[in-house]
Amino acid sequence: MSDKVPACVRLQIAMMTNDGGFVKEVLADCMNDMTREALDLATKHPVADLPLVVAAMQTAANAIKTSLSPEGQALADSIMNGTRTVVIDGDELLKQMGEETR
Repeated sequence: MSDKVPACVRLQIAMMTNDGGFVKEVLADCMNDMTREALDLATKHPVADLPLVVAAMQTAANAIKTSLSPEGQALADSIMNGTRTVVIDGDELLKQMGEETR
């Protein structure tokens, strides 16, 4: 867990600026941070186990989403629908996992 200002606070502050570009930048930064944390978890497992890791993460995400308010679920859906791409350097991922690059 990070000692940084929580993502939701960072986003609220960004939205108060009424600067759409800045909001997108903060949202992208928050998503990158959280995605990196999830990938850090994934890299603790052998490559062969990654299908199980993906399934576990999706199961956890679905369980968390059902605990959100309807507004929270709508916000999560909106963020997902607005997220175009997350790029992962496969060689770097394998390197961090101690596997050979292909």
